[in-house]
Amino acid sequence: MPPKKLDPKDFRILERKGEQLAKRSGDVNGIDFLIDGCEDCHIIILDHVAQIFIDYCKRCTIVIGAVASSAFIRNCENCRIKVICGQLRTRECVDCDLLVQVPGQPIIESSKGMRFGPVLTAYPDCEKHLEEAGLRKRFETDSARCQWTKIYDFSPSNPPGGHHWSALSRAEAREVAVVLAQPDEVPLLLPRDPFLEGEEEEAGGEVKAKCMEDAAGSSAPSVSIEEASSCSLADGGFGGKG
Repeated sequence: MPPKKLDPKDFRILERKGEQLAKRSGDVNGIDFLIDGCEDCHIIILDHVAQIFIDYCKRCTIVIGAVASSAFIRNCENCRIKVICGQLRTRECVDCDLLVQVPGQPIIESSKGMRFGPVLTAYPDCEKHLEEAGLRKRFETDSARCQWTKIYDFSPSNPPGGHHWSALSRAEAREVAVVLAQPDEVPLLLPRDPFLEGEEEEAGGEVKAKCMEDAAGSSAPSVSIEEASSCSLADGGFGGKG
């Protein structure tokens, strides 16, 4: 029997507003994925992905599993995003909070008001997806520490004036992590820069306990894959609008 033909519509989330949307483990299975033109949505992609494009989104919370190559975030405003990827690049983004785990330095271009923190906890299947995406081996090399406190600004004079990026404090990173937390998360033990104010016992259960404790008392949305719908959405191009 020939393999099932893939439908491009299953790998795109386009122009959704005020919705909760999810992809489960095995739904993407290493294919490119596009999120474009969404507003006020909570989107979770708990699978391994070849590369992902997040374009023209506003006020969204987005959780992405293991991205084998690049995560491109372009023309987004006031979003909160959590992603583990081989490379992170933002372009023309404004006022976004990003929790990242990437080998080396995240890259920004023509962006401002970007705040970065580390990924402290991850969903239960993340370790399996890291292996399937080939990221586990990359993070085991000496040069693979996530330098989330040393962002590479490709355009330091554009836009002019103001701060293009800053590093979140531990308390600020935890606040963002609560918003993006999924059920039954476990500590993510991958090499990364320490917090600028110094480290606590981040490798132990203290971080997980704190995040789960804060999540229980928070009104911020934390949507499980069982609660959100699996997406099969309208057609569109991977190139985005830019």
